[in-house]
Amino acid sequence: MLSFHFFLGILLGLATLLHAAPITENDFEPMNVTLPHGNFTAQGYDPSLEYHDYSTAQVWMGTKMTTVGSVIGLELYSAVYGALDRNCPARPGPSGCSGVKNSNFGGRCMKAWPALTVPCTTNIYEIHARWESPDIRHLLIQAAAGALQQMTYENVIGPTNCYDMAGTRACNVGSAVRVNFPNSDGGGTNYLHFMLYNYWTDYGNYYCCQGNKRERIDKVLDKLGPSIKEQFSGWKDKDFTRDSRCIINGWQSC
Repeated sequence: MLSFHFFLGILLGLATLLHAAPITENDFEPMNVTLPHGNFTAQGYDPSLEYHDYSTAQVWMGTKMTTVGSVIGLELYSAVYGALDRNCPARPGPSGCSGVKNSNFGGRCMKAWPALTVPCTTNIYEIHARWESPDIRHLLIQAAAGALQQMTYENVIGPTNCYDMAGTRACNVGSAVRVNFPNSDGGGTNYLHFMLYNYWTDYGNYYCCQGNKRERIDKVLDKLGPSIKEQFSGWKDKDFTRDSRCIINGWQSC
């Protein structure tokens, strides 16, 4: 059986260079340029935990559901960015954060259908990150917050991550986010991994592999692409490429 690394070696990304900024719902235009769906089966190995050099940047989203309630879109981007920024502060030179017990943001969640809502908290935990510069840290957090933001740009009808909550829209996202960038020249790693949990995760559904969700995450990376390339000398003269995937059970993805 061909190895997982062989399959990774032959996958190439296509890219469109855009400028860095949070992606709003109106900014999105579907692009069918993500890597083909794959189902990697190197049993016992979780490819989302490390960087692979077949593309410049990789974002992995969990397929297990957690709600973010009423905190969606740009508000979700700001909440996630702020929580990570506070708990993984910038420092001069190479740095990182690990062992952060919990970071959170508040909102409202559904307690009982059709209209009983309660204050709720989305917890960001098991935060593990490493970066070689403050600029890389900023880009890692932008990519993670932007990926979660894109999961909430859904209608409330059909196979969707969002649902009606007392006349407003509430959404579910993946319970894990992992962003991996290239190693720096000295071999230092650059990544941001964390989990999410909300006690009131009871309503609606969550779909990661279906539809154009991966393409929406790709667009987040495309806008960050020129800035990401500038941080890594091995990619400055290459096209920016990216891969967005959904983690099914560690060694499987779509």
